[in-house]
Amino acid sequence: MAKRCQMTIGFLIPRPCENKARSTCIKCGKAVCDEHAVILDTGIVCAACHEGREAVAVTPLVQQLPRARYRDEDFDLFEGAEEVGDVFADAS
Repeated sequence: MAKRCQMTIGFLIPRPCENKARSTCIKCGKAVCDEHAVILDTGIVCAACHEGREAVAVTPLVQQLPRARYRDEDFDLFEGAEEVGDVFADAS
C-alpha cells in the first residue's frame, strides 16, 4: 500500500491529507505529498516546517456524546400542554 501524506488539511474540519506521499521532510521526518512539499537548497521540507509552525494533530472537534436517555417525567411538559394556537404568529 502506498504511503499517505502525513500533513493535516482543512481549517474548520481538520483531517489527514489523502494524497500519496512522494518525499520526506528533512526536519520532522514526516511523509509529504507534492502539494505540501517545499524544495529548499538543503532539501525538501514540509509546509509546516517551512512556515515555522507545528503540524496540527487531527482530532475530532466534537467528542462522541453519550446517547440521550429520556424518562417518562421528561415528556410531562409536552403531554399536558394545551394548544393555544400559533405562538409564533407575527403580531403585525
